[in-house]
Amino acid sequence: MDSQPSAPPVVAVVVATEQGDCMEESLAALAAQDYPNQSVLVVDAGVAGDPAARVAAVLPDAYLRRPADGSGFAALANDALTTVQGSAFLLFCHDDVAPAPDAVRILVEEALRSNAGIVGPKIVDWENPERLLDVGLAVDKTGETSPLVERGELDQEQHDAVRDVFAVSSACLLARSDLFFALGGFDPAMGDNGADVDLCWRAQVAGARVMVAPAARARHREAGAEAASDHPRRLREESRNHLRTVLKSYSLLHLVRVLPQAAVVMLVEAVVALFTRRWAEARALAGAWAWNLRHLGQLPALRRSVRATRAVPDNEVRRLHVRGSVRMAVYLRRQLHAEDRARALVTAGQQLMGRVGRGPAQAATGLLVLLVLAFLLGSRHLLGGRLPAVGQLLPLPRSTTLLSHFLNGWRTTGMGSASSPPPLFGLLGLGGLVLLGKVALLQKLLVLAAWPVAAMGAWRLGGALRSGLGRIVLVVAYLAIPLSYNSLSGGHWDGLVAFAAAPFLLAALGRLGGLQPFADDDGPPLSPGRLPTLLGLTMAVALLAAFAPGVVLVVLIIAVGLLLGSVAAGEIGAAARALAGAGAAVAG
Repeated sequence: MDSQPSAPPVVAVVVATEQGDCMEESLAALAAQDYPNQSVLVVDAGVAGDPAARVAAVLPDAYLRRPADGSGFAALANDALTTVQGSAFLLFCHDDVAPAPDAVRILVEEALRSNAGIVGPKIVDWENPERLLDVGLAVDKTGETSPLVERGELDQEQHDAVRDVFAVSSACLLARSDLFFALGGFDPAMGDNGADVDLCWRAQVAGARVMVAPAARARHREAGAEAASDHPRRLREESRNHLRTVLKSYSLLHLVRVLPQAAVVMLVEAVVALFTRRWAEARALAGAWAWNLRHLGQLPALRRSVRATRAVPDNEVRRLHVRGSVRMAVYLRRQLHAEDRARALVTAGQQLMGRVGRGPAQAATGLLVLLVLAFLLGSRHLLGGRLPAVGQLLPLPRSTTLLSHFLNGWRTTGMGSASSPPPLFGLLGLGGLVLLGKVALLQKLLVLAAWPVAAMGAWRLGGALRSGLGRIVLVVAYLAIPLSYNSLSGGHWDGLVAFAAAPFLLAALGRLGGLQPFADDDGPPLSPGRLPTLLGLTMAVALLAAFAPGVVLVVLIIAVGLLLGSVAAGEIGAAARALAGAGAAVAG
């Protein structure tokens, strides 16, 4: 091939790990390049016979190497460290990649224009070049990667802007020779998966730009284990190699901070994988730590090598990472876009709706779900922070202090007094001891429990209606009452307790009075058939009054309300029995 002195020399390094049936077409694509100063080096793994005849038939001027100790893409590609001299750029290609005729020229031009150390092309599907496979890789702080495009996405030039990326695929990448030699090439222990991210990470640490030039196109067949992202070998190698990259590429300060986060993230991902029966992924995540622990002796030398080329601090490199967990984002996206699982989700939702009825019941169920979500979102600062120190929600003393006041009979309020302390002190003190002295947590649990308890009470109260739709509507309507939310904002503990207890009190009074549909008429409130209900109501009122004395008034108000409603319905006797039962419970 004729060369022009003005064109920097490029050596295309074709790593033949598979020797698939498309290798001739890949070599022919390199032969058809319009770049004027290119030579080709074919490095063969020696696992599928001698490829000399196949190479000579397409590229008779190509150099062929068969390293005795080469195994895997990274180790074979590093043969260029000892065999290539005088080149300005190295173009690394798999043997199932066919660059477009102008791809090498565009990559070199962009590297010179942008002063980039590594440049990658747009990679498209071998059989369907209109479908995208890769236009750069996103990497998070734990080393996990994700393509910047949806695999199989239709290429409509929507990703054709030249841009900086954290990493590009080793399927086809152009590297500046001096940078590649300074970094020591690929990590030979990384095999076929993860070596590209490791090289690009070390290039970023060395201050080099990593870019993608989508105007350069390359078709990729993805032979072997590359064909499936969930292939066990690929999962195993990527997990351990990404962790190896993190261990050697961060400075010590950042490693101490990031490594525990990576451990937690991978633990959560492994648990999720186990529960979703993705056994290969769970084994790969656990095996990544085991493999790196076995090779821990290599880590000091690897870290020294990175430190020798460091020109950029970790906080600058971290700015190029994507936030959050790439693996978890990919998993959620995969769940959302998996058609079979989506159909299963729809079917489950339809079955759930079918149990509670159709039409209005579905609307009520949806409203209930929205209310629950609104409650969780609205109270997120309470779940993770402190309660507002207003009204009756001021911070409580220590549990030992509460118990001391309760047992000693001396209160320090105001000037102090020897009056009998309220039973609440003893209850809160005991509750604090159960929670190992965390009285603030006890207070938060008591406050936030008002809504779940109220919903449970409304649901049980609605059971008398013998209608699923009626119960849902009752729960939705009750949770929508602003009493509880106003009580929380104003710090009124009495209002929260009354809100949570009211459905249970109403049901108990209805049973005491024999009101329909709560109970049948079993006689007066003090009859043997109603004594268990009366005793239970009396104990509940006593317990609630210890927290909120105003509950006594709430019981009487409910009973009077039942009386007024029964007068209108002509059931004065039943309402009178309920009022008598309320009086007995309060008096008890």
